Amino acid sequence: MSGLSSDDLLEGVLRWPARTDEFRRVRKALDAYSVHIKEVQAQEDGFRIRTGAGCVLLRDRPQEPERLEFMLEADRRLRESGFDQFSGLVATEEGTAFVEVEEVRYHMVQLVEGREVDFSGPHALQRAGRLLAAFHLAGRGWTPPHQVAPAGAWSADWPGGYQAALDELQEFRRTARRRWTDFDRIYVKRLDHFVRQGERAQELLSLCDFGRQSAWSWAESHLCHGDFHPGNLALDANGLLLVRSIETCGCGPRTRDHTRFLATAARWNLDATRAFLEACHAAAPLGWDEAAALVGQLVFPWEFWELARYYYRMQRDWKADRFLRRLDRLVDAERKRDLFLRELVRHLVERRDSFASPAG
Repeated sequence: MSGLSSDDLLEGVLRWPARTDEFRRVRKALDAYSVHIKEVQAQEDGFRIRTGAGCVLLRDRPQEPERLEFMLEADRRLRESGFDQFSGLVATEEGTAFVEVEEVRYHMVQLVEGREVDFSGPHALQRAGRLLAAFHLAGRGWTPPHQVAPAGAWSADWPGGYQAALDELQEFRRTARRRWTDFDRIYVKRLDHFVRQGERAQELLSLCDFGRQSAWSWAESHLCHGDFHPGNLALDANGLLLVRSIETCGCGPRTRDHTRFLATAARWNLDATRAFLEACHAAAPLGWDEAAALVGQLVFPWEFWELARYYYRMQRDWKADRFLRRLDRLVDAERKRDLFLRELVRHLVERRDSFASPAG
């Protein structure tokens, strides 16, 4: 494809007459970046562009200017602090975070090309823990251009976002009783159990003053990834562990990142949790109040809420049996999850003296 111009490559993707306006906007947007286009692919989330220096993604998804400017400064802060194991935002030739063309806002992100990571063993979990600790250490004590909250799926603000999630679960109960599919029947039967978990989580987070932790992280501009889970980690060709895009980053408690990873990678296994947390704690010690907040966040039924939201609110394009299988797995895992949480609390209490003084 080296003999084709950038316009030739774009025309191969945007060749339909109805998309000529889009062609013009994308062409103007790309002119704002210093990229040598070798290949272009249209994707649901933007335009994947292979350049001489790797792959990037040009997006036109709505993002507030403040978040994009925050992302660019976070990228710079991390790299200046010696952390470069991530895919960040690509600045325009003028050094800005985005470009606007005909009232459409475009931004460009780097893409991590690598293979999935197997987190079934302690070594990979420890690597993930050290990576997250390095990310948090590099992303603290800076002055962002705007205060932006994490945008990950489980990054609800405290306490309002937690209560809103529980209220939403109750709202879905009413929808379920009107529809009454197999999914709805199981949902209604198990809902009270998950709501009680949410209420218990709220009690725990209040006791450890999670609001103060959140306010302190905000005031000190501590960077939180917002969506740190196995799907956002990859191994490059040299075996280096990388974290994908910082588009969900914001200022917030770092334990949100610990929680998101443990719930998706450790899957209620104490040995796996210990391997990850001990690696984090060795590199960037947690306070006792943070350890307590981590438990509270793990108790909250985020997975149940997320699945219900996909089903009732977002109407995710999945077949009914896929939703049902996921719900069955969540219900079946409840006993294991409850046992894990009790064991985790005992483990943390036994090691209480190793935790730092309360954050803030």
